[in-house]
Amino acid sequence: MMLQKAVTPGMVQAYLEHGFDRVSGWVVNAADVSSLISDADLRALHHLEFAQSPFLADEPIHTLHFPSPQATPLVRANPEAMSEMFPLPTGGEVSVGDVSTPLLWLEHTRLPAGARLWRFSKDEDQPALVGTYNGPAFGWHDENDTFHAIPPTIIAGRVGVVDGIAYAAEPDYGEGGDVVSVTLATMSKPEDEDFQETESGMWAKVVALDDLDVLFESHVKATWHGLPVRVVERFSADDGDLARISSLVLDYGANQNAGFDFIEPGVWEATIPWADLEEIEPTQRVANAWAREEDLASSTLVEAQADAESSASAAREPNAWLGGASDEAKETGDPQVTIKASDPNDPLVSDDLQEIYRDIIAEVAKAAPREATRIEMMGMCVDSNLQVASQAIFGEDDVHPLPETVEGVAPLLVKLRMATAKPDRGAWFSAFLAITPNGQFQISLDYDNEPRLTREFPPDVWQAELQRFPRTKENIPSWLRAKLDGDQADDQPGE
Repeated sequence: MMLQKAVTPGMVQAYLEHGFDRVSGWVVNAADVSSLISDADLRALHHLEFAQSPFLADEPIHTLHFPSPQATPLVRANPEAMSEMFPLPTGGEVSVGDVSTPLLWLEHTRLPAGARLWRFSKDEDQPALVGTYNGPAFGWHDENDTFHAIPPTIIAGRVGVVDGIAYAAEPDYGEGGDVVSVTLATMSKPEDEDFQETESGMWAKVVALDDLDVLFESHVKATWHGLPVRVVERFSADDGDLARISSLVLDYGANQNAGFDFIEPGVWEATIPWADLEEIEPTQRVANAWAREEDLASSTLVEAQADAESSASAAREPNAWLGGASDEAKETGDPQVTIKASDPNDPLVSDDLQEIYRDIIAEVAKAAPREATRIEMMGMCVDSNLQVASQAIFGEDDVHPLPETVEGVAPLLVKLRMATAKPDRGAWFSAFLAITPNGQFQISLDYDNEPRLTREFPPDVWQAELQRFPRTKENIPSWLRAKLDGDQADDQPGE
């Protein structure tokens, strides 16, 4: 299967100018989406519109087409167990027009040979091929006929062992998918005189599969701050060995709180002292196409797939944020609601609203970062125009905006607005909600002050608000009167 992913401007530079040879993040089946080539379609397909996105509106979009790495599992998006910088699609399938395809996650690994980097520009009818990756021996070949490569790591990626010596390896496949040869690569000139220097400055040798002691994908798993990671590089520094790690968890809140650097959606990495790693587990993964009879016993691809899926959702199981709720809530999946109110007779604590509160909490629980101690939301509305802002709080004062509106909350806020409208005061303009992991719920409704909407609305929208939710003259704030034309504020249905 050929995969496709959007490539950030920074990664384009890393590939074409520095020869970077790794890939990770969200991908789709390239064959399924071959008809989507417009700027708008590519932005929708690859979810390029999110908070602080590096994909600027007027810049070209680069996509990478590459063969699916044979020994690296793909994990389907699951919005019930994962969270991202953008809303993950229901059912794990992204749709653009009539095109639908699974949204898949690929953990950090070395690119397979044959990867191609394409540039899509608004002013060009067809995409332009700007680079081809030819494996660790040659690296990237750009449109200026120049080769760029970096020293290949053997701690993450394909490895071939000959006479006990490990080299970065790239299988060469025949038409039937069988391995016909393997290209070995290293940065320094080996003693083996059969190695030849390539255009990129690497040293390479082509061997038959049977001439190898073994061909495998090197995979080193560990934990850092309690989260599973893949170790992708090890190097020395003056004060000891360092590790470059890539998170195996698909939970932006957990990764952010653990101290990972955000690279792009689905990719969180860090450089840490090697001594900080725990539970280090090196494994050798053998793809079916590489496996000889003597290798089959060590093939771990079934286990690798299960491990990848388990790691991706390790930070959060469905509704795990309600882990402190009562046993009854856990058994029924229905969170118990505790309302903070100074007046027990406040209508906001009425039984009629409990179902709406429970539904809101359930939706928030699906998207809340595991280690958040509180989620705060502000809903602002006029007529049918609703805006929602959310933030997660970790500890006492570590606040991070949620990058997307929690899916499913907006219609519940509309329902809440209808249920709490008053005959003389109309409906609230702003609603503040705070939810904690154990289901405690705090709510405050503001019927009087101007909502902090991010756009201006014309007078007819505010008039429609008063038609829908009438107010008596004394309950029309001065700021609202100023937004209405002429004497409309003096002629309301509530009079």
